[in-house]
Parts: sequence; structure tokens; C-alpha cells
Amino acid sequence: MRHLLALSALAVWLAATASPVTADQTRGRGRATGPAPAAAPASPAMTNADVVKMLKAGLGEDIVISAIRTAKERSFTLSADGLVQLKMDGVSDRVIAVMLDPTAPPAAPVARTTAATPPPASAPAPPPTGSFGGSTVSPASAVAEVQLVTSSGMKPVSPEGGDMSSSYAFVKMIVWANFRGLKADVRTTDKRPGLLIKVTDPKFNSRFLLVKTEEDEDDNVRSVKIKSGVYTVSTAFVPDSDWIIPTKAEEQSPGVWLMTPNKELGRGEWGVLDAQNRYLYGFAIDK
Repeated sequence: MRHLLALSALAVWLAATASPVTADQTRGRGRATGPAPAAAPASPAMTNADVVKMLKAGLGEDIVISAIRTAKERSFTLSADGLVQLKMDGVSDRVIAVMLDPTAPPAAPVARTTAATPPPASAPAPPPTGSFGGSTVSPASAVAEVQLVTSSGMKPVSPEGGDMSSSYAFVKMIVWANFRGLKADVRTTDKRPGLLIKVTDPKFNSRFLLVKTEEDEDDNVRSVKIKSGVYTVSTAFVPDSDWIIPTKAEEQSPGVWLMTPNKELGRGEWGVLDAQNRYLYGFAIDK
């Protein structure tokens, strides 16, 4: 009897000293307690600099394009200045096109020639021929490389040669520079495209002028009115001031200029006139 009383007393003492089990503890038996783990930080958005860095590290275009497509966030600078900088950093048009539209299928890579000697360059367009005496005007300077910078990428613009014509208004002679075809091959819907011009010339601003052109359906030409006066071959090839569009031209790097109009251009035919070589780099705005 005394032994049973001792056991009862021990049971009562153990029950009194034991910690109560809560409902939460019952549900969470065997689980570690503590603060919830912190969420992983979000990856930064891919930028122009990331694309340039990957390409300069030697990654192939297909790998870079795949990285652009699969990036969770993208924050590219694709303004005219941004596109020009990408081009200057060596980013191909193929990669830039995917940056502009990651959902579009990439263009096929350009095949590289392995010939010992490079293929001959295509000859530039013939310069305009003066209508007075039929004398051919030879290029005075190196031919520039021109590209139209738009929101959809960059498009090369070829130099166009033409000829001269004249008409009379009272006692004044009006001289026209005429370029074949009513429509330019290079077209855009951007109202304020840029023009990337690669040429080494300290007199850039007086040599390259953005001009409007007038369509002459009778002769199937686009014409630019030249400064009025009696024309001879030695006369400066300068457009009439009313036909010149004010622009801002900045040298991005030695010999590489970016020309942008000071205002939006309307629908029609336009071009950059090379006053020394007498070429027109024509383009059109469709809307």
C-alpha cells in the first residue's frame, strides 16, 4: 500500500512539472521553428551594356540572342543615339533586331568569305553630269557611307548620281539637280530619323545637307532646286536655302557623324545631298 502511494505521488509530481503542449506544437511535431527564409533578390534587367559585354567576351550571336529572349526583364536603350552606340560597339544588325523585338525570329547569320583576297567593292554611282557643255563632274572627295537610323534598325543608303537641268523665270535662271526615279528605295515611317554618316571631312556641315526633293512625274525624277544663278560646272553645288532642312550634326567618333533634323519631317521624299561629290543619299517617309 505504501508502495502504491509513492508511485501515485511521483505521477502527480511529473504531471505538474511537465510543459504544456500547445496546438501549434502538436501540428508541427518534428518541424524546425524559426523565421521564414528571405526571398531571393530579383535579377537586374538586361541592358545594352550587358549585350555588348557578352559579345566582347566572345559569346556567339546565337547565344546572345538566346539570352536576350530568355531574360526575365529587359531595359534596352533603343533611341537613335542608343542604336548608333550599339553599332559603334560592334553589335550586329541581327542582334539589334532581336533587341528591338525579342519575339521576332532572328535573321540568318551573314556568311563569311574565306577567300584569300576580298571581293571587289561595287563602284559608286556615277556623279551628276552638268547639262551645260555635257562635262562630267568627277568626285571631289571620298564617297561617304550613310545609314538611316530608325526605330526598326539601321538601313544603308546608297549614293545616287544624276544630271542637271535649267529653266528660266524672267531674267533668272533656275537650276535643278535631278535624280532618277520618283521613289527612293530606302523608306521609313519615322518622322525624325537619324543619319549616320561615315566620312573624314573637317567641313562636314557645309558638305552634307539634308534636303527635300520634288517629284517630277513627267521626267520620272526627284529634283532639288540649286541656288539660283548662271550655272557653270565650277559653280558651287549648293541647294536653294528654302530646300535645306536645319539639322544637328554631332561627331560620335573620329569620322563618324550623326545628323538629325531639328523637327519632324512630313510624308515625302528626302535626302542628304553631298555638295562636293554631287550625290544624293535619298530616303522617303511614308506616313
